[in-house]
Amino acid sequence: MLFKFINEIPGSQSFKPNIPKECEDIGICDDVPEYPQQYVTQLIDQINKINQTNFNTDIIELTERFGPEEENFEMCKSKEMLYSPLAARSVNGKKWYYIVNKKNEEAIQTFRVEVCTKQNGNCNSVASFALGNQGYCKQKYILRKMVALDYQGRTFEDYFVIPSCCSCVYRIL
Repeated sequence: MLFKFINEIPGSQSFKPNIPKECEDIGICDDVPEYPQQYVTQLIDQINKINQTNFNTDIIELTERFGPEEENFEMCKSKEMLYSPLAARSVNGKKWYYIVNKKNEEAIQTFRVEVCTKQNGNCNSVASFALGNQGYCKQKYILRKMVALDYQGRTFEDYFVIPSCCSCVYRIL
């Protein structure tokens, strides 16, 4: 779905995000230099007026997993959080786009993410593998629908890759 609300899209403004190195590994970013916040805020106001888009907002208790704690033993260290992206990598993994969002508590698109503390690090020492195999922590991803800006400043909805969990997997040495 493409929205063309704002009469004048600033011709001098670039809508291709400059992605910081720390965001490259996980595929989403909540701190992007030169994010067009004023422009995005105007778009959000116009989208909300016509009530045509439902923005995704995950809400979960971050400190509690379902089921008794003794049944959940984490094999890989990870950080779980609600994330309000300002940029995300496309489903094909090659292009980055600004995500239509507000910063901090006013965010309209939030996602529960779990990011490996140490990608490709060793699994918990209680894990044992057959001779000739080695366990390591691997970041897993899912696709989530988001409203984003194309490089001309127009909104569109598409699926983007976001981190979902950190899994202990094995490889043959």
